[in-house]
Amino acid sequence: MKKRITFLCALMMSANLIAYDYNGHGPDGELFLDPYLKAELKNVSGSVVLDAGCGAAPWAVEAAQNGAVVHGIDIRSTMLEQAQVAVAQAGVERQVELCQGDVANLPFEAHHFDRALSINVGCNLKQTMQTISAKKYTTSGLGAHFREAQRVLKDGGQLFVTAPASFGVVFTDGKHSDKEVNAHIQKVLTKIGSSKDADVIIANLKELEEVQRATFVKRGNKLVLVTDEKLLRSGEPIWRKNPDGAELNYYHSEEEYLVAIQNAGLKCEEIKRPCFFGNVKYKAYRAEKDELGEAYIENHPFTIYYVTKQGEES
Repeated sequence: MKKRITFLCALMMSANLIAYDYNGHGPDGELFLDPYLKAELKNVSGSVVLDAGCGAAPWAVEAAQNGAVVHGIDIRSTMLEQAQVAVAQAGVERQVELCQGDVANLPFEAHHFDRALSINVGCNLKQTMQTISAKKYTTSGLGAHFREAQRVLKDGGQLFVTAPASFGVVFTDGKHSDKEVNAHIQKVLTKIGSSKDADVIIANLKELEEVQRATFVKRGNKLVLVTDEKLLRSGEPIWRKNPDGAELNYYHSEEEYLVAIQNAGLKCEEIKRPCFFGNVKYKAYRAEKDELGEAYIENHPFTIYYVTKQGEES
């Protein structure tokens, strides 16, 4: 049963109002992710939209402001509190319903949604697991998320999926040399040592302020920088440095996403891998801002999947 998140109006107006400050997905997300999301949500008027793993609900709000009815779901109560504030501040409470739940076990009827969003959700899910017990076949992890999306989408419904990418690349702000960045990374890893304490790992990785995105994995009893994505295993726990700090994720390759999408009975119509695609656009960007380094010239921080649920006659 879904748990509805509700708040008194008095709380929303009090001086203790929960702070809501959405800054996108960092400076690289602002360039290489947000524009694609905004374009996807531009023509949703009259649609019923699912925001799976909605977080603080920036895209639920965006969809509602463009005329959609939105159901946002997230397993984290703290994010739903922020989402409720965002929805209230945007004045779209009548169009957005928020609930607490699992994106791999959605509390919605089949064939309910015209569109669905899965924005950097898969990296929080373990690898696809298939089990048979008492003659019951079940799927969990990444695969279950896409199976559930397929179930709740109407025939012809669209699923917009984004995921972190280029796990073997260190993306920086471009203000320090590669040698300086690597030296700083090694210094931080030495401080972390063999610690298994998440708070210790997060606090130290946050010190890498010049690093926008990088991937770390346990090898032996120590955390090491990933420089070759091929050495990562499906569903393996990884630590990701991102613009906001650091968090524990699970590794999934592009191929694994595509297999999970196909096995769910969905079709990937298109894949985009946004970056600068050469020096011309990068130099034009650097003339205006200096927040992103040269790694973004040819490497994409996100992969975008355009997915559809085909009808029975397709």
